[in-house]
Amino acid sequence: MILYGIAVKPVKKGPMHPTSNGLITSTGLDGNYYSKLRDFIKSKRQITVISLRQWNEALDELGVRDFTTYPWYLRRANLCVTSRYFMPSDVGKQLSIGPNVLLEITGETAPCSRMDEVLPGLKWALTPKWRGGVTCRVIRGGEIYVGNRISIH
Repeated sequence: MILYGIAVKPVKKGPMHPTSNGLITSTGLDGNYYSKLRDFIKSKRQITVISLRQWNEALDELGVRDFTTYPWYLRRANLCVTSRYFMPSDVGKQLSIGPNVLLEITGETAPCSRMDEVLPGLKWALTPKWRGGVTCRVIRGGEIYVGNRISIH
């Protein structure tokens, strides 16, 4: 599995900003709005991760044929990975990203109504099969880069 993309949201309800690298801290992705919150260090949702395959599957179900029209970060996730189908049995597993970062999968990222602002029906298309991605807690932070190898264990 490869880290396909990184995106931060500097302000609440603001747009996502894709980037080629980032810093995972004890509270989440540096520069992301939610990682600045005081009690976020205790949260089970410090980082959100989506699978590019599952994102594209949801778009395909809605009849989208040009996936570049709807880039993955419109899902409002922090990280996008290739070659993975997230599922309930992933809860408790760990994602190793590059040489240092370790995240624990804590649950499913439930799609919200804002997804239908991106594309009508998207919330519904992301709901089955954990297509909306997963939430993670930071176990060990560090620098990450698009292209980093990821393992799950």
